[in-house]
Amino acid sequence: MNTEKRIKELLKILNVPEGAEISGEQAESGAIHIVLNGEYFDTYDTVEDKLTDGNLKYARQEIEPEKYITAIISNSEFTRGKATEYFGAGITLPVLENELADAYQRARATADNAAVTWVDLFEHSYDENSEYIKNTSIEELNFLAARLHILSTKELVTFKACIASDESMSAADMINLTYNLNNYESYADADSYEKLGRIFTQNGYVPELENLPEGVLEYIDYSKIGRKVHKEKQGMFADDGYAYKISDNFKTVYDGKTFPEQIEKDTYLFRVKIGQYPKDMSEMPLGLWISLPMKNEKLSDIKKALGVHKWEECVLRGVQSIIPNMQYSIESVCEIESLNRLAQKILKLNDEQQATYKAILEVTGCKTVSKAERLIDKCNDFNLHRENISFEDFAERNLTDDEKVHLPENLKKYFDFEQYMKDVLGGMRIHKTEYGILEQVNDNFDAEFYAESEENEV
Repeated sequence: MNTEKRIKELLKILNVPEGAEISGEQAESGAIHIVLNGEYFDTYDTVEDKLTDGNLKYARQEIEPEKYITAIISNSEFTRGKATEYFGAGITLPVLENELADAYQRARATADNAAVTWVDLFEHSYDENSEYIKNTSIEELNFLAARLHILSTKELVTFKACIASDESMSAADMINLTYNLNNYESYADADSYEKLGRIFTQNGYVPELENLPEGVLEYIDYSKIGRKVHKEKQGMFADDGYAYKISDNFKTVYDGKTFPEQIEKDTYLFRVKIGQYPKDMSEMPLGLWISLPMKNEKLSDIKKALGVHKWEECVLRGVQSIIPNMQYSIESVCEIESLNRLAQKILKLNDEQQATYKAILEVTGCKTVSKAERLIDKCNDFNLHRENISFEDFAERNLTDDEKVHLPENLKKYFDFEQYMKDVLGGMRIHKTEYGILEQVNDNFDAEFYAESEENEV
């Protein structure tokens, strides 16, 4: 492979910006000193095909975005409420593809029958009977959340002031607002007339005050000045600032159907943050976030970009996981290849199998990567009843399907399904999970897989 192209590949892994000016200086050993924007950055070893320093100057250290929207999604075909113990699945936005898929699984829903039933946005709550909920989707809310994530503090003040002043705004209106915030001026912390008056006074709003001695200024009523400003500007207060319109050049960017841009794409199941061991152990090393699964060759290239021969030369700095229990199951960066292998296997499962597998991990209390790998082959030992929300639901369905028992419909309201569950179905391995009622159908399933605590088992 062309050396220049190979160097760029390794630098891309380290998140070096695409527009950076890259040049190379040949060293006596045959290595190439990489100069980035006029400064030395790293050295490429042409013999071992790797960087020597693993410079993480450009690596993003925090990957979790600020999440401003909380929502509940439900299966529109289910009855919600105390009687069925079904309330849907909570989710904080923005999320990526597999995170949304997991929320659908927990809600026992699909993209076709999922419904948003509750939203909280900057302490503005909307329930399923509001027009806001009726006219939006989880995809639209997710796009809005992604837009909010990239706004500056000043822009967020403007956004919050605008939605506080107009309760009729839809999610589509809010998306368009994020593209038109340049039409407003805002002041953070100006959340009262007094603070607003002081800020404008400091900016020369009342020139007569500029030459007054401090002793006299103490008697100025800044709240009256703030009220005058508010009357003139016709602005809006938010909980942490004030904003007012300075232009009417408002553009409709989102038509309610097609999003104006693509949000971040990442089909991760696990994220692992790794870095080199620091030379000075009093310093915490920088880290590089990598998303799994990935191709094995790409994983090998990450070692070369970090300038190491084996994972033992690295340190684990953080873990994120969509899979239950697994976030706290990875103890060493040496498990990264096993974790990648597990992620590759999970990605091959269909939606039903993934939900079943997650439920199995939940009830077995899986705490190691090796155990998780063995359990992925045990999905056929269980049935996941996603339509059943409670033990009572499962018992009623089981009794109704029993050909030997004919319970009249009008007697069901007097029948103790919970007790029936305990007495008749108690010998079965049945568990209540976030993903549905999990039923063990293979009596030969190894008991060693179960956790010591089985609070959700009947």
